[in-house]
Amino acid sequence: MILPRSVVAAIAKATGEELEQDRHGETVLSPSDCEFIRTASQLQDANSHKSP
Repeated sequence: MILPRSVVAAIAKATGEELEQDRHGETVLSPSDCEFIRTASQLQDANSHKSP
């Protein structure tokens, strides 16, 4: 998966860390990065569906 430079810039701004970018300003995510994002998304989705 490749992140566009606008997303890379938002991540860098939020974390204060620069991601490795190619000549187009894009960043390639590793399989473990993708798995982390998928898991975090699923946890967020599960938490948003809990009844109060």
